[in-house]
Amino acid sequence: VPVWLPPPAWRSARDEDEVRVGSGAFEELNVGELRARGVEARAAIPLPLHLRAEGFALLQSVEEEGGEELPYVAGEQALGRLAFENRFFPSRNLRVRASVDTRYVGARRTRAGEELPAYGLLDALLRVQLIGFTLGVSAENVLDLQYRTEEGFRLPGRIMHLQIFWEFWN
Repeated sequence: VPVWLPPPAWRSARDEDEVRVGSGAFEELNVGELRARGVEARAAIPLPLHLRAEGFALLQSVEEEGGEELPYVAGEQALGRLAFENRFFPSRNLRVRASVDTRYVGARRTRAGEELPAYGLLDALLRVQLIGFTLGVSAENVLDLQYRTEEGFRLPGRIMHLQIFWEFWN
């Protein structure tokens, strides 16, 4: 059974999906035909100082028949990334990558008619690689904002990840 996720911006109007909604055991809702229009770009645009703007998407979704809002589906969503990547030293053995991701999800309605407010999130990543050793630190929801994707359930605030990777060979 397909689960509705933010679809690619170019989706056929004839595609039929199901949306998993509700609390506890998920209920399925056949939405008939879904209209999702928008623009999605996965290109990397070079900027000064080794910066790149990457992957942007803007999406609008409504039910095709009657133009009704779908429960738990935002009318507007936007994504974007700004990234830095460079290699240092003549040997180019030191590689540094940093990125900032932004997500905006518009207001959504629950099946009960409650409106879940819009939210915007900021995620960050820093990864340093020296020959075979990689150290990575990432943070989701950097600003520690409170938001909900379903009524009654607040998602966690800031989440930090630490990655240590050592590659060696004999």
